[in-house]
Amino acid sequence: MSLQSTDPEYTQRLGAFLEEVRNEPGSMLEPTTRWLAILATLTGNGSVDAYKEALPQALQEGLDPVAVKEMVYQATDYLGYGRALPFLHATNEVLTAAGISNGQDVYNTIIAGADATGSSSGVAKAADRAAMVDEMIAAVRKAWDERHTK
Repeated sequence: MSLQSTDPEYTQRLGAFLEEVRNEPGSMLEPTTRWLAILATLTGNGSVDAYKEALPQALQEGLDPVAVKEMVYQATDYLGYGRALPFLHATNEVLTAAGISNGQDVYNTIIAGADATGSSSGVAKAADRAAMVDEMIAAVRKAWDERHTK
């Protein structure tokens, strides 16, 4: 069940706040950098539920899944394994929900303009992990070549 269905007034209020943060006058941060800062702050203060709410929107607005994963990996060094682990699980859940599970999904994401995909869960869940890695690498190469030879 989502907050939108159970608490629409709350999600409207939160949406207005996030919109204000994203469009702060005079901000020197690029939108993707701002999203990374928001997610890092949520990670640092242990707000895993808010992180789960914000991450899909950040990805939709262009934040690279690889940057998100790297932020969580780095958080382990600063916060410790126990505090960072829920954010790694949350990140993987969101990326899995985004539907990256095979080579075609990777291709579609890259050809649409992304520079990377969050595909680790697709590999982990594959019956033949080595074959899935090969499939995804081939899809990245094909999409990259098509995007850059037009």
